[in-house]
Parts: sequence; structure tokens; C-alpha cells
Amino acid sequence: MLTLLTSLAFANPSSWEETIERVSPSIVSIQVSSNRYFDTERQSSSVATGFIVDAERGIILTNRHVVEPGPVTAQAVLLNSEEIPLKPIYRDPIHDFGFYQYNPEDIRFLNVESLDLCLDCAQVGLDVRLIGNDAGEKISILEATLARLDRGAPNYGTGRFNDFNTFYIQAAAGSSGGSSGSPVLNQDGQVVALNAGGRSSAASSFFLPLDRVSRALKLVQDNQPVTRGGLLATFERITYPEAIRLGLSEDQEVAFREAFPERDGVLVVKQIVPGGPLDSVAQVGDIVLSVDGQRLSSFTSLDAILDDHVGKAIAIQFQRNGSLIDAELNVSDLHSVSPDVLIEGCDAVFNDLSYQVARHYMIPITGVNIASSGYCFERAGIFRGNVITAINEEPVNRVDDLWQIFKDLDDDQQIEVTYFALSEPTRIQRKVVHWDRTWFPLERWQRNDGTGVWDIERADDVESTQRPVLYPTPDYSTQQTMLPKKDKWGEDVQRALVTVRFAIPMPVQGVYGESFFGAGVIVDAKRGLVAVDRDTVPIALGDLEVIFAGEVRVPAKVVYVHPEHNVTLVQFDPSLIPNAQFTEVDLVEEPTDGPFFKENQKVHVYGLDYNYVVHGSPDVIERDQFLQMPMPRTPFFRESNLDVAELSDDKNLVGGVVLNKKGQMLGQWASFPDLSSYEQERSMYVVPAYTIHEALNAFIQQTDLRSLGVEFEPLNWIQATEFGLTAAMLKDFEGSGRPEQWFSVYRLAPSAPASQVLRNGDIILAVDGERLFHFRHLERLVRQNDDVSLHVLRQGNVEEVTVSSIALSSLTDTTILKWNGALIHNVPWFTSMQTGIDMEGAYIAKCASGAPCGRDGVWGKRRVVSANQQTVGSVEDLIQVLQDPDLPNEVR
Repeated sequence: MLTLLTSLAFANPSSWEETIERVSPSIVSIQVSSNRYFDTERQSSSVATGFIVDAERGIILTNRHVVEPGPVTAQAVLLNSEEIPLKPIYRDPIHDFGFYQYNPEDIRFLNVESLDLCLDCAQVGLDVRLIGNDAGEKISILEATLARLDRGAPNYGTGRFNDFNTFYIQAAAGSSGGSSGSPVLNQDGQVVALNAGGRSSAASSFFLPLDRVSRALKLVQDNQPVTRGGLLATFERITYPEAIRLGLSEDQEVAFREAFPERDGVLVVKQIVPGGPLDSVAQVGDIVLSVDGQRLSSFTSLDAILDDHVGKAIAIQFQRNGSLIDAELNVSDLHSVSPDVLIEGCDAVFNDLSYQVARHYMIPITGVNIASSGYCFERAGIFRGNVITAINEEPVNRVDDLWQIFKDLDDDQQIEVTYFALSEPTRIQRKVVHWDRTWFPLERWQRNDGTGVWDIERADDVESTQRPVLYPTPDYSTQQTMLPKKDKWGEDVQRALVTVRFAIPMPVQGVYGESFFGAGVIVDAKRGLVAVDRDTVPIALGDLEVIFAGEVRVPAKVVYVHPEHNVTLVQFDPSLIPNAQFTEVDLVEEPTDGPFFKENQKVHVYGLDYNYVVHGSPDVIERDQFLQMPMPRTPFFRESNLDVAELSDDKNLVGGVVLNKKGQMLGQWASFPDLSSYEQERSMYVVPAYTIHEALNAFIQQTDLRSLGVEFEPLNWIQATEFGLTAAMLKDFEGSGRPEQWFSVYRLAPSAPASQVLRNGDIILAVDGERLFHFRHLERLVRQNDDVSLHVLRQGNVEEVTVSSIALSSLTDTTILKWNGALIHNVPWFTSMQTGIDMEGAYIAKCASGAPCGRDGVWGKRRVVSANQQTVGSVEDLIQVLQDPDLPNEVR
């Protein structure tokens, strides 16, 4: 995209001012949302420029990279700020121009006229003005003088759209982002070229000549197809001395100079796409003498002949090392090698390999391009920039071959994908992909330039059912271990340790990744329940598998996510593993008084590393602490209000268990994510066994946990006395001695009743008349009762208050709305706690790049509180409102 800078240094101010005033209403700012990855294009939102070339039919000329070959939504902003919708009706296969169309009746308050295209007006030394939009700003004007008419097409990089087989016009205009598609005007207001590109390191700007533009416009105006022919080869023009070194004979040089006295060179073959018409006929460096019997030395003449002979045979003559070579070739249809169909499945986008991409990498135009790897292919390690050639050894030449294969696949079916990377086209690779039909629909999209939208065919839905597959019994005798000699519990514990792999299809609830790997421990063998940390299974939505002994993979599901602490329960079906000898750990019972962890307590730690190896070693609890993780940049689960233990030794483990001297599980060696900076960090602590007990009981009994909705901050005695605490204030409460920690109210959830009773800074002295020695005392009572009596120190005085608890559900992301490219669900509990927003409304988890939600300002990390003037209290309310077809989709 190109910027046009305002310049007031006009050569003839009055004349140019009159011209600019007359043409400006016909120049528009174009806002484009590219909705899908497709071919060389990516999802994005951008602004550009266009101008009206047919006011009667509503046709706007701009660049091809603004119209784009893939799905887009676009609108034009006029000089008077009117906004009108646009539909793409043509984009050239290789040259950088295309057309949008609007309904002329949509323009109500501005008179617009067609700007005239002047094909022969571009001359070296001509003073011109570029009028366009810099990043959507109206109107930016830049003056320039045409310096060259035969500059080669600009190169925007491998794998991106690049123009070729044409000259460009060069001027020192200094244009940059936002003014792509601007008209290059002479003083009479005629368009002499189309602004297309520029050099960021210099003031050079590059303009596209109008010969092919004018032809295409006339055909579009007559509702005729715009035929575009080619030989699937790249040509370049070289000077006569260069051509002579390549074998141009003297008589041919004389003939060229006589035929074209104003030109100084000839066309030669620069690049040939394998499998194209010139393959095996011509060679790089061959000099083009004539095409269809006509001697030519310009791209314009070559284009004209090829466009008139699409699908027909033409004669072409080359000279190579002084020898003449005659050939008859069929002219290819350039539209047929420019994809107009995409398949979207498992969040990935596929399209036919295009001429644009094939010429960059010198490969045949066959196979299916992975425009976006999405969920399934990315999990398998197959990314954008690869080309599929077969599925399950069935050849895939075109995207419709892929469509027929995908339609017959079941949910979670394994497929073998044969592919190659564009950067290594000769190295064939194969990987297994787990195909998904649960999270994402399977659709085929075909571009319709008549309507300006894409026609969508959706494959029949398939039921997601658990197939009755029996898995092999894990052989623990072959599992690698690094256990000390004479280990008491190692053999039993390794049968309770499992690896957990989790993949997330949609980034909801602020989740910070797509694939997760960690260690879990079986806590209920009969039910197949595994406890794992929330750095491995952070949310309920996703695909899960449990790995036994580093060799047997069994599907599992998330059944419980602790709403406040770092514990998730996942469940597998034990009947899928006949005769398996896995065990469960014995959880330590929670004491009714005193701290759970004791400093210098001797323990034994068992865990798994990234290679599924079991490790075990003695250790000591160095200290226990009241954990408060740093605030994340984006609202997400963050541990707080939890007593955890630190071990004395660092361990290179993904997780494990900590046993006491009786072999009982004292806690889970778990990972805690720190998302406070751009670089994600993790810390390992011991989660107390009572937190896992809590989760187990809540899941088995199908009850919600109760919470005050308060985050506390620990204070020592000195800090507490600074707030007015004295020893005398404690004498009326049960319990002897002075607590080592006090707990001050640090943050309140706005939707919790406690926010109406407690204040930030309140120090909790007693709960239900008992002196508060550790936080778990308070948490345990809150879990059991609807109301709790607290004595708090507030502004130097002790006050008694009654605080009501609220029930927290474990699985809060069960309903997700995809609307206008946004993912929307109910406001997560942690978001309310961390941001202070109310739980009412529908939370926008993410707005996809290039989606209409971004264009309309419906960004992520915001709430929808009303839609179509109706109050929205939840995502279910929003779904109900948006289903009414008679109301505009207005949200606030």
C-alpha cells in the first residue's frame, strides 16, 4: 500500500487547483477486509485508493492487490465521507489492476464523474499529480515528473503477488502505504497511469501503464469475459548489445531497428514454468523474434496477441545462438491457472497451486496449496507454504480432488498426507493428520464475480462418536526410568503418572497457546480421572489424549476445571485399555488445623520429562508461601489465594507428584504460567492435595465451589501494625499465639456480594470467631457455607461483617458464538476479577485478522452489553437477538 504526501508546490497553481477540485469527488478511499488466507494473500485489514472510471455502471479502478483473488469485504469512502459497499468484479491474473463495482444509487449527496483513461499521454518529462489516501486520510496530493516508461515490474518478494511481463513507469513521487490504486493525472485531469508500488528506501514510485486496463474495462462494460492468454513464461527486454551476446544475428538486429526505430532492445525468455507451453520447446535466453507472424519488441504487443488467442495455437519464432527455432504452441488461459475455489476444513484453507506461486519456485502448476494450516495441519507440523500431492496415497492434483476425499472422512480419522515444501520441492514428505469434523465445518467456496460474493457448498455433518477402539496394554517394564536404587514407591508411582497432550481449536478465554504438553497423575483409577495443572489443560474446550508408559495414547476429555486454582481433571475410559495395570495415588487427608506444608519436611518427588522418562529423587520442602502470580497482559487464569510449597532442588520435569514419608501424595508438582510479559515464563510449585480433593468431590458430587470473590494479599506483623493492629485486638478471638501472616483485601470481583461489604485494605483477623492463622481456614469455611462472619481491621477499628459467598461453575466456556469473525462467550470469572468489569454481557475473546469485526471496531477483550437496543446479559442473550433477521446487527 502506498502513501501520497501533500505537496503545495504546484507548477501552475490555478490550473492544477481547478483540475484537482474537479476530479477529487471521483477518487475514493477503499477499506478492505481480506477474510481468508488465499493463494499469495493473507488475512488482513487495509486501506487503499481507487477512482471511478464508469459512473453510470459504478465501476472503480484500483490495484489487483487491493481487489485480491480471495474473499474480501470492501467499502468506499467518498470525499464527503459517504460510505458505499463494494463488490469485486475483476482482478487481472498477472498485472496489478482490478475493478470494484458499486450501486450508483448508493451515492446520494455527491456528484461524481468518470475519469478518462489516456493510453498515449504518458511521456518522459510529463508533470503529473497523484491524488489518493494516506492510510485512509482524504485527500493526499503529490507531484512528480515521469522519468522512465520502461522500468521493469517491481518485485515484492518470493511467494507474494508480483506483476511481470510488462513495463512500469517510474517517477520520484515518494508514495507509500494507503495510496495503492491512486490515479496518476495530467493537468487536464486525464489518468495517464495507475499507481501501484514504490521503493521504501528511496523516493521512487512505480505506475502501471493503461493498455491492458483499458481493454479490460471495455469488456467489463460490455458484460464480456476478459480473456487473458499466456505462455506460462516470464520475458524480459534486453538491449541489442546484450542480445547480440546471446546470439542475435546482424540481419535480425537490422530488421528490429528498422521496425522499431524508437526502441533499443528485444524480448528474451527469462523463466519457463515446468509443464507450460514453452517447456521442452524454448530455453532461457532465447530471443523472441515474432509471435503469430508479427515481429514484436514490447510487452504490449505480446499481451495483445496472446489475449486474442486463448486456447488456440500460435506460431512463435526464437533465435538461439544464431539459429532460428520455429514452434507452434497452444496459448494458456491465465484465469484457469489463477485459483477461484477454496476449501475450508479443520480451520485450514486450501486452494489450487497458482501460476503466481509456481513461477516463483519453478514448479509445475499442480497440487493443492496450503494457504493456511489451521488446526489439524498445524498440530501435525504441516504449515503454510506446503503443497499437498496425495492423501492416503490417492493423488491430489486439484482442489476438487481434495474436496472429494475430505467429504468422505470421519471425525478424528487419521490420514496420511503427502506433500512438499515450496522451498524444497524435490523433497517429498509424509505426515499423519488427525482430521476434525467436530470443531469446524467442511466447506467449498467458489468465487462469483457476478454477485461479488463466494458461493458456499457445505459438506454433510458427521456425528462425533467414540469409536469402540481397544488400545494395547501399556508395558511399564519397558518404560524408561531414572529412579534411585532401593526406591520404595517408584514402581507404583510410575503406573499412576501419565503424559497429557492437549490441543485447542479456538483461542477462547484468553488462552495463550494452541498445543500443550504436561504430566498428570491418576487420582481415581476406577473412573479414569487424572489430575493435571492448568498450564497443560488450561480450558475445557479442546482435544485431549493421555499417554501411558510413553507408548499408549488414549483419548480423554476435560471434565472439571477448578475455577480458582491450578487443577484440572481429565477423564479417560479405563475399558479401552484391557488388563492395564495403572494405579492411582493415595491423597493425603487435609488436617483440620495448622499449616498443610511444613518447612524442612522430607519428601520424595516423582515426575516425567519431555521424553516420557520417569524420574525420582528425595527432596525437602524449602518453604511454603501464599502464592500470587503476576497479573497477565491479557486476562487469563492466574493463581492467587493458594498456599504452595517450594522444593529445594530444581528439576527438569514437566510435572509430577510429591509424596510424604508414608508414600501418600502430599501435592502435585505443577507448572504455573506467568503471562505478565511478552515472553511466557513458568514456575514450578507443589499444589496441595486438598485442592485436588476439592476438585474431585465437586466433580463426583456435581456441585459448584463457593467463593468470596476476593483476592487477598499477605502481610507480616510489622506491616499489619502500620495499619493499626495491636495484640490487644486479638484477645477476644479463639486461638493462642500470633499468626505469622495476616491477609488484607487486595482485589474484589464487582459481581460478588463481598464487593458491597468489604473494602480494599481490610485486614482479616478472625473467621467465625476463630483467629485466622492460615488462609485455608477461611477458604474451607467459605466452601461449606453460604455466609461467613469476619472480623476485619478497618481504619484502626475492628468491625464484624457478614459476607455471602457465590457459586463458581467449573466449565464456563460451553457456549461460543462465531459472529462476523469474532469469538464471543460469557465473561470469564478471572476476567471479572482481573479487570474489575461486571460478569454481565458477552465477552469478545478474539476478532480474527481481516474479519468484519475488526473493520467495525468489535475488538477482542471487550464486552457486548446491548444489541439492537436490547440488553445483553450473556452470550445466549446475544445469540437470541442476532437471530432476528429484521433487525440490524447493532451492538454496543
